[in-house]
Amino acid sequence: DPEHVGALVNRGVAYAEQGDLEKATVDLKEALDLQPDCAPAHVGRGIVHSRQGDFEQAIADYGQAMELDPQDAEAYNYRGMAYVEHGELDNAIDDFDQALALNPSLVVALVRRGQAFAGVGRLDDAIRDFSQAVSLDAVSSEAYLQRALAYDEKGQYDLAVTDYSQALDLDPKDARIHYNRGSAYSRRGRLDSALDDFSAAIALDGSFAAAYFDRGNVYGQQGQLDLAFADYTRAVTLNPSFASAFVGRGNLYAEQGESDKAIEDYTQAIALNPRFAGAFSNRGIAFAERGELEKAIADYGEAITLDPRFVAAYNNRGDAYRRQGELEAAIADFSEAIKLEPELAQAFNNRGLVFAEQGRLEDAIADYSQAIHLNPQFSSAYQNRGTAHRQQGEASR
Repeated sequence: DPEHVGALVNRGVAYAEQGDLEKATVDLKEALDLQPDCAPAHVGRGIVHSRQGDFEQAIADYGQAMELDPQDAEAYNYRGMAYVEHGELDNAIDDFDQALALNPSLVVALVRRGQAFAGVGRLDDAIRDFSQAVSLDAVSSEAYLQRALAYDEKGQYDLAVTDYSQALDLDPKDARIHYNRGSAYSRRGRLDSALDDFSAAIALDGSFAAAYFDRGNVYGQQGQLDLAFADYTRAVTLNPSFASAFVGRGNLYAEQGESDKAIEDYTQAIALNPRFAGAFSNRGIAFAERGELEKAIADYGEAITLDPRFVAAYNNRGDAYRRQGELEAAIADFSEAIKLEPELAQAFNNRGLVFAEQGRLEDAIADYSQAIHLNPQFSSAYQNRGTAHRQQGEASR
């Protein structure tokens, strides 16, 4: 009875959408036992496999459905979604293309293709798809959200905020949208608005570790260190694998002179993410402030290995070498920092100090002068240049 098979498929898919995969599997198996060439049943079974995280089997099921019904736009859409989850974005785009060729009004395929475009860096194509989705379905909060994320990635924060706000008008209880709008506000320097959105996200989802982390960042920028500390601690409590939150809290400990606790947090971040260059660099700073220069140099070196363009790590390692009396190594690091960031006044000043220690006063004065040119408010550079001029005068007598 085709009607009975259709009812089994519909109920099985409904169970799958509700998360009751066991009942869904039973219904869809019965449907396929009764009618092995039922394309919708293969699609339904693919949905179950996707929900179970078995994307390879899901892709196979959707492919079987397409062989049985090459005009099934939903099958292409679902397989595209499975390809996205499996990390095969180009294949996903091909499937979404086919789904939309069969059904140009399939909004979900436009949104998902837009996400796939964004995933491969084709942001203009992504925005085009999201805009088309909005034109077809003006109440699709997901389309506005995804377009906002694409604008965000392009650095078009005002457009992003406008779309986040539109999405929130449609779905005011979506914590993700509050969080992302808060992030855009933060990047625009609108810290009070960012705090409001991060707090709203937390109110809607008390387990939102990233919202606590980013709110902690804003509190830190505002100098509300106790509140920042509480948010970072909450973030790592909710997500003990949150390496960036350990670094954030470590930075607060370092600001308060609690180097032992700072080093402990940085070390935990490194254990969680051994490729976290910033954690190595910050731990190096903490070691240097305690006078443990060998450990500092080792950490700066690890940061540079992980990120060969890490300007601050070169500058800080150069300072550690200078303090150890390894002047040529210091000059090499300051010179590399300057090569990577020619506007870095601090590196010119630091290299000038080394030249002065070597008695190369003309070179020192040239570097101090460049530091002053780059930062006319750099009082230490003026003082250092004055000292070098005085030493020049003494040497000429």
